[in-house]
Order: sequence, then C-alpha cells, then structure tokens
Amino acid sequence: MAFNQSFCVRFRDLDALGHVNHAVYLTYAETARCDWFQSLGYTAMAELPFIVAAAHVEYQDALRKDDIVTVAMKTLKIGTKSWKFSYEIHSARGLAATVETVQVAYDYKNHQTVPLSGDLKVALESLL
Repeated sequence: MAFNQSFCVRFRDLDALGHVNHAVYLTYAETARCDWFQSLGYTAMAELPFIVAAAHVEYQDALRKDDIVTVAMKTLKIGTKSWKFSYEIHSARGLAATVETVQVAYDYKNHQTVPLSGDLKVALESLL
C-alpha cells in the first residue's frame, strides 16, 4: 500500500517561467519520505537511519502555482542494506512525474553502511 502525502505548491517552488522548478520534484519526494519516517516515530531528521544513494526523475507534466500536489510513495525493492522507493507525483490534471530513490541503511556514528534492521524491513514491506 502506498503512503500518500498532499500539499500546495509554494510560490518559492516556481521558476521564471511560472512552473515548478525541476529540482523541486525531488523535494516533494523527500517531503513524503521524511513524513513517512516521522509517522514511524523518527521525530528528528538527524535520526533517520539512511543516506540517499541515487535519485532519478522522469517529468510528464509541469506543475503550476495553483496545483495541489499529491505524492504516492511505495517500496519497489528491499535488499540487505538498501531499498528502492518509487514516487508518483500528481496534480488534478494527472501524472506530473515519477521519481525513484535508492536509500542505504547507514550508521552516522561509525560512518558506515549497515544491514537493515528488522523493524525497518517490516515497515518497508508495508509499502510493497
């Protein structure tokens, strides 16, 4: 089941042509990802147990100031130390972009990758 997050386009998201800047689509994916982790009990972003290793965006339609953006996030793949999320970014007109990110479980104290914890793996499986 997907995690869904909706929000309004902010004026600061726009570029000189009046549509959402291409880099902001990654911010929308990041917002959904961080909000999902907060729903799991990670109250401080510094507690997040991963690093983002890769991100890919495919643009379908421009988002504009008056749009309500909905991001649907799912888990695509779970490995031993990493996982892949997919995101569909929609407006009322339809699909605006697809995003994929690869996250790697990471121990910030020891500066190294680590295996996924059992609790995290169960949470990720809920989004398959």
